[in-house]
Amino acid sequence: MKVFNSIASMSVAIAFVLFAGVARGTALTPQLVAQRGHSSGVTRIVYSPDGQIMASAGQDHLIRLWRSSTGFLLRTLTGHQQAVRALAFFPDGRSIVSGDDAGQVCIWATDTGRLISSATLDSGQINSLACSPDGRYVAIGGKDGIRLFVRSDWNAIKFYETPRPVKCIAFSPDSASIACGAKDRIVRLFDRATGEQLRQIEGHEGAVNAVSYSADGRELASASDDGDVRVWNAQTGESIARLSGHTGAVVDAQISADGSILSAGEDGTVRLWRPDIAQELRAVTISGQALDSVAWRPGSVFAAAAGDDGSIRVLDIRSGAVVREIRAGSDNLWVTAVSSNGRKIAMADGKRGILLFDSADSSKNRLLAAHGETVKCLAFSPDSRLLASGGDDNIVRVWDVDTASEKDVLRGHTGDICSVTFSPDGAMLASGGQDGIIRIWDVSAGSVLSTLSGGIRHDLLTGTVFPAIQVVRSLVFSRDASMLASACDDAAVVWNTVTGDQLAVWVQNATSVNSVAFGPDSLQLATGNSSGEVCIATVADHRIVGDWTGNTNPSVSVSFSADGKRVLSASTDGSLSVIGVTGSLIKAVSCGEPYASASYHYVSGRIIGATTTGVVTFFGGVDCTPLASLTPYDQGEWAAVSPDWLFDGSTEGLENLHWVIGNNAAGVGALYSAYHAPGLIGRILSGGEAGRMAAHTTGVLHAGPLVTLTRAPHDPRGMRATLCVEAVDRGGGIQTVRLYQNNVLINDDVVGEPAAALDGTKSKPVMRTYTVDLSPGKNSFKAASTSCEGVESPAGAVLAIDGK
Repeated sequence: MKVFNSIASMSVAIAFVLFAGVARGTALTPQLVAQRGHSSGVTRIVYSPDGQIMASAGQDHLIRLWRSSTGFLLRTLTGHQQAVRALAFFPDGRSIVSGDDAGQVCIWATDTGRLISSATLDSGQINSLACSPDGRYVAIGGKDGIRLFVRSDWNAIKFYETPRPVKCIAFSPDSASIACGAKDRIVRLFDRATGEQLRQIEGHEGAVNAVSYSADGRELASASDDGDVRVWNAQTGESIARLSGHTGAVVDAQISADGSILSAGEDGTVRLWRPDIAQELRAVTISGQALDSVAWRPGSVFAAAAGDDGSIRVLDIRSGAVVREIRAGSDNLWVTAVSSNGRKIAMADGKRGILLFDSADSSKNRLLAAHGETVKCLAFSPDSRLLASGGDDNIVRVWDVDTASEKDVLRGHTGDICSVTFSPDGAMLASGGQDGIIRIWDVSAGSVLSTLSGGIRHDLLTGTVFPAIQVVRSLVFSRDASMLASACDDAAVVWNTVTGDQLAVWVQNATSVNSVAFGPDSLQLATGNSSGEVCIATVADHRIVGDWTGNTNPSVSVSFSADGKRVLSASTDGSLSVIGVTGSLIKAVSCGEPYASASYHYVSGRIIGATTTGVVTFFGGVDCTPLASLTPYDQGEWAAVSPDWLFDGSTEGLENLHWVIGNNAAGVGALYSAYHAPGLIGRILSGGEAGRMAAHTTGVLHAGPLVTLTRAPHDPRGMRATLCVEAVDRGGGIQTVRLYQNNVLINDDVVGEPAAALDGTKSKPVMRTYTVDLSPGKNSFKAASTSCEGVESPAGAVLAIDGK
């Protein structure tokens, strides 16, 4: 990236004045953030009342907050365990409320992401919710109606019953009434105070997916599966307009302050309407995927739309152009493997193939063509020269690590490959998957040595007979390769690799066993199952010596430490648990952002693993101290961040890093020289320290430019006006100058490079002159500016002019 090449030689040590929290007396800690999108479909988008923050909710259980002007990710809200489909800001913009498919509703602080309060409703899935304009109430729609809660204490004070599930809710501007749409094709209006149904509006021929009040509360828009947007008189229920044009279900519709309507549909289009003349002004096709949500940005001509493909697109409604795209993250489970020498990391998902990452020299990174389908498992050979991969194409592939070329293609399985593992001497490779068959391959010849099938299984502890194996989820060889352990459906099985006999079978109470691991001396076997239970048993006499049930979320991987004294379990709630071999909990930590961890293992004295949100994280092997996170991007690009603000990455990957303080965000800019740490991941994997900066308090992230707005001297009065905007640099440079008329952006001038280097010299003041047409009556103008660090100017540059 050009910017970093010019900055790298600067001897700048810059930190932060935490201006975002000073006004309220609360210092906010800066965070270094790697840009990431949702890992699956985006279900809802909303803007804060001032339009500065955009929030999105997804099927990946996450809520992400974005800086509207730049698209920078501010923070990720984690805690939901199911898809989040309902989202709304409170009127003050300082908090946001969310609801998920499990009935959990949460209130979060916008500037920190802190969970303020939560409750779980016995009505189940939350389809929609809304905050009253007076900020006192939250209305939640579910399968049998609307529940009205007092925000302060979650007391349910009203219930508005509907015969079919409620899909959408809106408060009137005066908070006096609540409108909802349901699967029975009807729009209903209720009196908020009494609970009385005021009116029932019929006319749609499909489920009603969205309702929206006009600014004066006189009109109500609705969108339906029937492909129409309808506008109704909110007082009488009479039809005002029927807007047809979508070729499928209309999933969302929002009325703007000027009365125009924006709608989004399953046909992948966003459409702009003038309801007063029942005319479509513009149709924009933005995706080959169905859309789920659309939102106006208050006080602007911009809108955001998102849907099944997980990307968020910001549109200029005047032109229909996509001005910004926040791309989706990984939509499949990332899996990792680390070479025994700690130098190579292999990472894979269905979108990007396999990234072969060299921690010592990232110029040697390679992107392998992979399988054409989702890659589900990876394993390095003990000498680090080979990599095995298996996926949904039923094939095992063996790669030469040095040349990044395919060595062998191993065929024979008839189902997805779920696990591959090399023997300790590297001579054999075992594979298993959904066909229930385990194949042991000769690595040098690429041929099958033996095939192990479930057949009839006998539980050696009870003598019980069980049916054939269905799915092989995990495989591991013993130290001398004489045994192979497998996680198969509800049992862990130990096999003799020479004879193919079953040496032991541990059945675990009809719960699936997800992972198995031999201890370093192969005398013990650990298992993790879907009930969250971790068992440690002796291999020789099949005796359970440790049994831990401290986490009820499924355990998806288990691994022994090198000294055999600890077992690591990764669970789907995003936690890591370190357990003693007798079953006692030593320590539990969070993986950070993910809603589910994929696989974590002890490697080179560290803990390393992948998450389902596409991030690889590193912890200290003894105390689980967070060391770094690594985010892979397309085409082998990547960025890594440590808790001490050190960062490293590929040229394009570094462009995805930025600083966040409260609700302000800025590119790495002049902080590059102070915190860039080449070889960060290599040092961690080699057992060295990541390194720490001596101080974080030797500089300033500057306030936004100071802006003034005046009418030009001697400007003649009439229906045109000449306005002068001046932006004064306050240390962060000047990136853009904007002018708004009646809360609509009419000019957006880019002055400087968004990530321009800052050398401590202030830019000259920027002057802009605009000639604008006035509307009859009062015209309100506002000027704003953004610094090169991404910080916006303070409010206050306003001017009122009467058009005569």
